[in-house]
Amino acid sequence: MVYKTSTLLHFQSNDKDCLQNSSIYSLSSSNTSIHELSSDSGCSSSSQPISTECCHIDGSCQKYRYILENVEEKNNLIKNLEYIIDEQETKIALLKQHLKNYSINFDKNYQVLGNDSQNGEYGEQKVLKGISYLSLDFAKISDENLELKQNLHKVEKELSKLKLTNNMTFAQIPIMVDKEIQHEEEYKNIKEINKSLFDLSNFKEDILLKIANFNNEKNEFEKAKNQFLKETTNLVRKETNKIIELFMITLNNLSKNYQKEIERRKKLHDELVKLKGNIRVFCRIRPYNTGEEYDKNLITIDPYDVDQLTITSDNGLNKKYTVDKIFKEIDDQENIYHEISPVVTSCIDGKNVCIFAYGHTGSGKTYTMDGPDSNPGIVKRAISELFKILNEQKESLESKITVSMIEIYNEKIKDLFSPGSDNLMLKLGETGKQEIRGLSEKEVTSVNNVEDLIKLGRKNRCVASTVANESSSRSHSITLVNVITKNKITNVECKGKLNLIDLAGSERVSKSQVVGQQLKEAQCINKSLSELGNVVLALRAKASHVPYRNCLLTRLLEDSLQGDSKTLMIVQITKNKKYLSEAVSSLTFADKISKVSIKGSNNKSKINTSSLSLIENAERKKYKKSISDVTIESDISSKTDLS
Repeated sequence: MVYKTSTLLHFQSNDKDCLQNSSIYSLSSSNTSIHELSSDSGCSSSSQPISTECCHIDGSCQKYRYILENVEEKNNLIKNLEYIIDEQETKIALLKQHLKNYSINFDKNYQVLGNDSQNGEYGEQKVLKGISYLSLDFAKISDENLELKQNLHKVEKELSKLKLTNNMTFAQIPIMVDKEIQHEEEYKNIKEINKSLFDLSNFKEDILLKIANFNNEKNEFEKAKNQFLKETTNLVRKETNKIIELFMITLNNLSKNYQKEIERRKKLHDELVKLKGNIRVFCRIRPYNTGEEYDKNLITIDPYDVDQLTITSDNGLNKKYTVDKIFKEIDDQENIYHEISPVVTSCIDGKNVCIFAYGHTGSGKTYTMDGPDSNPGIVKRAISELFKILNEQKESLESKITVSMIEIYNEKIKDLFSPGSDNLMLKLGETGKQEIRGLSEKEVTSVNNVEDLIKLGRKNRCVASTVANESSSRSHSITLVNVITKNKITNVECKGKLNLIDLAGSERVSKSQVVGQQLKEAQCINKSLSELGNVVLALRAKASHVPYRNCLLTRLLEDSLQGDSKTLMIVQITKNKKYLSEAVSSLTFADKISKVSIKGSNNKSKINTSSLSLIENAERKKYKKSISDVTIESDISSKTDLS
């Protein structure tokens, strides 16, 4: 009985080990399947982007096959478990039956053995021992049976999960098949794209190779270019050094000859002016003003002799007059200045230049000398040209220009830049030349500075309204421009002076109908103009005596009229019949000065001293007579006022 029980227990133990090994095999198979599935999934995730979907489909199909195999294995395992459970239950039933029979036999044996006390104790112990063994075996079998049931439950649960997964996988198979078909087309397109990319890659490699070749050629060209530039630069530097050496030699020669050329230019300029005459006389015909009596045939110009004009009087007689240059009504300010500019620039060479406008009241003297801002006259144009020439020669010349502005009113000198200075004195200075004591002298650096000063001087000039002119200048206005230059090479300094004079209008007292203070002004104006005419006539005729001391105007201009100074007189006339007599008087004076011309040494005019004296005496008598007429008219008007 005991042997049978042991054999049964051994059998049960072997069955238990077999069952555990089967469970372990099942679980390890399941884990292996799951591991393989996860490995397949990993392989799918690590595939290239181009075949990702295809790998995913293949992995899903393989996973599906693994699931089917696992399900089949699980089913076989369940069948084995069920078979083992049935065997265990059969064994349990047999054990129960055996235990029941053993209990019956025990009771019987116990009764038999109870009679024998000695045998009874030994037998009882064996029975109790057998029962304990059976109880242990029964407990082990119960535990094993419970464990088998738990494993069976786990396997069934896992099987249901696998079935659910299987159903989900089967549901996704049509979609995956469609995607696989679609991806096959995409795969074909991708293959074509890859082929195109491959071709492009080859093309790119070719381009890169060509670029590399081009860069190599470029580098070689850059090296050749740099080498060429280096050689060319060296060659040019050598040639430049040679040229510089030759240039320096030439520059030294030119600098040596520069002063000679300057002196030669001055001599040529002086000779040119001398050929034209140190004293030149121009005539300008003023255009007519609106509302005046204008006769275009009153003054005509000879078409064959442009320096001669003819005046036709009321009685039909023609009188011809000759001057150095005639400007018609159509000649503008620029044309006039262009003709006189060589005289103006003489002051840069250290000459004294005197330019003045002469004529009757209203003949256009102020317009010619000053002019409006829109069409400036000689004063502004002359100073502008001086600045221009000096600026062009600033590398070789240092220069300084100062400007003063005065008026001579009733034989008194007035500083137009300082209105309070009404009676400045003209005295002989330390250099032996006439100087105006207390005269303000302004240094200018641009034309704009000069314009501001001229505007200031015009405001302070004396004007008055007469019958002949509503705004008649009652004084002589003189703009004094001093030019000091210093040659930077030779350090030779030159001082020149430019006198720009707007004379007061000459007028007949009988026509202007002035009285009182204006009559005194007219007498002073006529006297100073008469004396100026005498001085110019004497200088033109090279007289032995020049009457500078007879009036303040000629005394002031003495240093600018004598010696190698340049003098230009512009006679202003008009074709207005009202001023016919004044025009005849001005042209007669101009004609006389022009005819007493000075020629060169080879063809010098044969004018003796007696003839010059006769001319001087005749002119003096004429102007004395005019002055006496003015005095007589003044006395008559004074008596009329007294009566």
